[in-house]
Formats: sequence, structure tokens, C-alpha cells
Amino acid sequence: MILARKKKGMGQIALSKVLCVSQAYVSFVESGTKMPSKAMSDRIFSVLRVRVDYESKAKRLSRVIKRLSEKKLDILDSIIRAAEKESV
Repeated sequence: MILARKKKGMGQIALSKVLCVSQAYVSFVESGTKMPSKAMSDRIFSVLRVRVDYESKAKRLSRVIKRLSEKKLDILDSIIRAAEKESV
């Protein structure tokens, strides 16, 4: 979406005005933080001729969640090991 917007010579503010949304919303959609609704996705397509790829964003989000849960387990293991060392 970013490349398509830049090819059209539009900044986030210009795109947000065309879509009637905030610049922050455009930023969230471009970063993958928020997923646009079907209606908004259609509006984005009508302006930029680009479809939002829900599948790849969903896969990316599941990988991020998996990595975060693995880090959480690593941190918990470190805390448990430290507590066991102190109790000995």
C-alpha cells in the first residue's frame, strides 16, 4: 500500500483526506497494526488500485504472537532459575 501511495505521489495526509479518515488510521493500516474493513479496503482499492492482503498480514501477526509468547516463556524460565539459585 505504501508503494502504491507513493507511486501516486500521495502522502499519508492526502490519502487520509481522500478516504475521509485520520492520518493515524492510514499509518496503522500501512504498518499492519489495524486491518481495514471490507468497505474501507474497497475504498483503498478504488483510490490506489491495491488490495490489502489479509492472508499475509494474518500470517505475519501469528508469527509475531508466537515470538512474543516464546520470549515470555524464556523470561519466566530465567526468573525461575534465578529464584532457584537464591533459595539454595
